[in-house]
Amino acid sequence: MGEEVLAQERVQNKIRENFVLAQVNMDQESLPLGLSEQMTPMFVFISENEDIEDMRFGYMDEHEFILLLELESR
Repeated sequence: MGEEVLAQERVQNKIRENFVLAQVNMDQESLPLGLSEQMTPMFVFISENEDIEDMRFGYMDEHEFILLLELESR
């Protein structure tokens, strides 16, 4: 997903508008907030108060991911 979706300029712009992206390599780091890996890729939307707002799992194409970002930015 990194090269096919996350690296796309349109996706990067949407992320920069409303989010802080943190990528975690599960082979080298543990997840914060007591989260555990359930499936990769895993997208967790966390509020400024560190509340888990939403979690999504699995591959999404660019269009699907942009729709998700738009939904989560509301």
